[in-house]
Amino acid sequence: MPTRYSCLQLLMMLFSPGLPCVQPYTRAKRHTTRTAVQSINMSYPGPGMPVSKRKQKSAFPPNFVHSQDSTHMLMTAIECYHEGIPFAAVHDSFWTLPCHVHRMNEILRQQFCTHVLIRCVEAAEGIV
Repeated sequence: MPTRYSCLQLLMMLFSPGLPCVQPYTRAKRHTTRTAVQSINMSYPGPGMPVSKRKQKSAFPPNFVHSQDSTHMLMTAIECYHEGIPFAAVHDSFWTLPCHVHRMNEILRQQFCTHVLIRCVEAAEGIV
């Protein structure tokens, strides 16, 4: 009989260079404080609260893609550092000095292929 997995744990993933990704989406405990003038609603998310299945499901696709992008960026930054190339990045924009653009472009492509290859090997070995 198939096992039905419970949704009581936070989603956690480990990416190629050892980067952990955790989705800490839990339900929030709500508390309302009433004063003479107004009511204030406060939320207290945190450890020990039940997991929010809705938030876990809706957040997985963008978080997964962002984790892949950040892993690629980290691998590129490390390689640029080893080659002495100045490197800056924000999200999916990468910068360097004009004299290093050609080499950084090669590194970007090389690290992307390396990252995809590592994921394929991990999947084939059953690690993922």
